[in-house]
Amino acid sequence: MKRNGLTSCASLELLVSMLVEAQHKIHAKDLAEFKLNSRTIQWNIVELVDRERIRHSFHVDEVKHLEWFHVEPAEYSQRYRVGGRMELSLSRLPGDDMVVEPWAGGELLLPRSILNTRPVLTIPTSREHVLIQVRRQLLKWVPERSRDILPVSALY
Repeated sequence: MKRNGLTSCASLELLVSMLVEAQHKIHAKDLAEFKLNSRTIQWNIVELVDRERIRHSFHVDEVKHLEWFHVEPAEYSQRYRVGGRMELSLSRLPGDDMVVEPWAGGELLLPRSILNTRPVLTIPTSREHVLIQVRRQLLKWVPERSRDILPVSALY
C-alpha cells in the first residue's frame, strides 16, 4: 500500500486491553467499540525500539483490523478490562537510518512502560486520547522486493 509516497513495509499485530467504566459487562464491550475503532483512530506515528533501545519511527498507514472480543471485571467496581486484537500497516519514515536488518533477525518492539513491564500506548482518536495496554505484539516484515511484484490478479 502506498500513502504519501511511502510503501508499507510491516504489519504490527497487537493483543491489547483497555479499562472502561460501565454498568454491565455488555456495556463495557460496546463502550470500547465506540471509543476505539478504525474510524475514530487518528494515529500517525508509532515508535519501536531495537535491542540497543534505539527508537525507530514508523508511519501508521492504516488500521487493518480492530476487534474487541473479551470482557472481564477489573479490580474496581463498575470497571471492566476489555481485550481485543489490532493490526496496523506501517511504513518507514524518510530519514530513519534503520540499522536493524529485519529479515536478518533484527527485532523491533514497542517500548515498555516505566511503571509496567508491558507497553502502554496513548492512541489519539477523534474524541479523546485512549490508553491501551499491549499484552502481545508481533511485527511482520514485508521484504522490499515483494512490494514491487504485481499480484497475479493484476496481470489479467
